[in-house]
Amino acid sequence: KYDVITIDPPPPIFASGSGLLYSSEFLRLVKGRLSPGGILAHWIPDGDGVTRRSIINAIKYNFKNIIIYQSLQGWGYHILASDSPIAPMTEQGFVRSMPALAAEDLKEWWPAGTTIEKLAAISVRRIPERSIMPDDRPDLDPRMPS
Repeated sequence: KYDVITIDPPPPIFASGSGLLYSSEFLRLVKGRLSPGGILAHWIPDGDGVTRRSIINAIKYNFKNIIIYQSLQGWGYHILASDSPIAPMTEQGFVRSMPALAAEDLKEWWPAGTTIEKLAAISVRRIPERSIMPDDRPDLDPRMPS
């Protein structure tokens, strides 16, 4: 069992084999490998709205709690999913809990600014689930036959 499982598939969404990483069946397998309280961190490259909503719906169907962030580059989404509540954390709290190697990795990919400034830039990119998951599309429910 794992505390965190990270999925970072190559774009585009329809790349050979990548589509399987967004399926409800795959997400069910991932969920079975998570420890109690474990978190799935899943990146979704930007795609058309219907595809994006169906992927997020599959994640919602398999996990009770999700948080969505738009990527810093403005395309794609980072989703945290868990059956346990995902506690909000301030940038300062996150920095205190961040392993030193993770902070170093962040510097490698984003050299400018302090770690707190970087995390603040990420946290403001959190988007309300409702803004990309309207309830008026029952056809996107992963339980519905296609």
